[in-house]
Amino acid sequence: MSRRIERIDILRGLSILAVIAIHVSATRTVGRPEGATWLLAVTINQVSRYAVAVFLLMSGLGLELRGRSEPYLQALWRRIVKLWPGYLAWGLIYIVTTQKVPSVMRTVHILITGKAAAHMYFIPLLTMLYALYKPLSAAMERWPGSAFVMCIAMVLAQLLSGTHPIMQATTSPLRWIGYFALGIWLAPRLQAFEQVSKRYRALWTVTAILSAVFITVEAIVRIRAGVNAGEAVTQLRPTVLFYTSAIVLWGWGCAWPAPISRALASLGRQSFNIYLSHILVLDQLRRILARLGISRASGTFLVLGIPLVVVGSLVYSVVIDQAVSGVRQRTAKRLSA
Repeated sequence: MSRRIERIDILRGLSILAVIAIHVSATRTVGRPEGATWLLAVTINQVSRYAVAVFLLMSGLGLELRGRSEPYLQALWRRIVKLWPGYLAWGLIYIVTTQKVPSVMRTVHILITGKAAAHMYFIPLLTMLYALYKPLSAAMERWPGSAFVMCIAMVLAQLLSGTHPIMQATTSPLRWIGYFALGIWLAPRLQAFEQVSKRYRALWTVTAILSAVFITVEAIVRIRAGVNAGEAVTQLRPTVLFYTSAIVLWGWGCAWPAPISRALASLGRQSFNIYLSHILVLDQLRRILARLGISRASGTFLVLGIPLVVVGSLVYSVVIDQAVSGVRQRTAKRLSA
């Protein structure tokens, strides 16, 4: 695997850790805004808010690096085939385990709109962005500045999210398109980007830390001012764009020790299955710890929850990969017989 792709996997690994941290800490962020545990939960939650944005940026980057020579419809279909079988299977699992089983039409609607669980919006969103890839790529090849126009449009959509139902939907591509566009824009400039990220490594480290502090303080101040906690901590706010950019610059230029880079890259390669399964693992963990007398709103849950959900989701991911690989091998043997 090339170094460039390894860096993409490392950033995906960081992102899946952040996704898990967001959901583990989410319960306590909506509680009473006081106490050390609440501050810890909000801090963990906000420091992790680059998660989905970096996933989308890396998706745009990876698609542009690999997809230019591939016919558009063929590339789109290949990605749908890669994403949707697992998504549909896990969507049905979440519907069966967390909801009253709805009608067939209602089930189809839930799956298409990504409402089977709180995190499942990502696959329909990513599919829509994949569908927009070709015109976005062509626009940026002709007008490189259009990537930044997409970022401005995204910020405006986030600021105006309360004005129209389409803007309110988490799956609305307009609310995320800037990150995907930045990834596409970055692909032909990756060598220069890598040089800048390494040359000014200390600057990006400081910028990432200051950005994390800023968005954390911003969320705390807004919650204590009476803003709804869900709105105050959301990643769909303009300040997260700056923070995400700092994280990507820092993560790409960081001199990762070999064991850490291997671990993060491995998580990055498993990130899709981990993403789909981690909410189920988290729900199971909550029930187990509750029987042991550990509240989901406690500091102990915050400390134990993240590593345990990572390990549990990774086990699910490996088992799924082995099962799928076995099915493919048996199918190939039958077809060749």
